[in-house]
Amino acid sequence: SDGTYIQGLLTGSISYTLPKSALTLSIFGEERTFQDGSEADDESSGTTLGWNWRLGPRTNFNASTGWTRYRFLSTPTEEVDRWFLRTGVSRELSPELSGSLNYSYQKRSSDGVGSRGGGTGNTVSAHLTKTF
Repeated sequence: SDGTYIQGLLTGSISYTLPKSALTLSIFGEERTFQDGSEADDESSGTTLGWNWRLGPRTNFNASTGWTRYRFLSTPTEEVDRWFLRTGVSRELSPELSGSLNYSYQKRSSDGVGSRGGGTGNTVSAHLTKTF
């Protein structure tokens, strides 16, 4: 929703790091209260578990999975859950050039509200970054 709101956000994470990999667990909670009387207030909370593995001096593999619950506090209250899985590989091709290839899958469920109905999605992306 557009408008003026007060936002509260709480985040936390913990990581376990080994010489060639790291495992990170993150959680968050967010609340928005709109000041225009629109009753469009919402809340979201979720968690992500991520893993990064250094395959070589210039190559990394990463994977993560997570869940987010969105609560739209209008009348009636609506809830939407979203699960995701992401994986990818990145490589430094030269000191000024890097690239990555990533895959993402997400599934969204709903409490039956048509405007925010359930569904799934797949995304493949490739990035090439040049630093000047």
